[in-house]
Amino acid sequence: MFKNFTKKRWTISGIIILLPLNFLAFYLIRQSIGITEALEHVDNQKAAEFLHQKVLIYNVFAAVVITLDFVFILTLLYFLFKIITNNFKNSNQ
Repeated sequence: MFKNFTKKRWTISGIIILLPLNFLAFYLIRQSIGITEALEHVDNQKAAEFLHQKVLIYNVFAAVVITLDFVFILTLLYFLFKIITNNFKNSNQ
């Protein structure tokens, strides 16, 4: 029973942590699209390099958040599969 409580706590904590990160990643992706469009009109080389670096950082952050989402979803699917197989084993006995 204690193991189930910790799994539930980890699941809820994961959801609470990933929700704001996903909103932030979505916001940063939209900002990077705007910066990319603005890069067409920048004449200063240093400003263009700075904006390219900014876009790169935003995209890396979004990629990390998406990777964390996939890991979280796969972990949930693993726990769901484990629960289903345990219930199936117990029902046959």
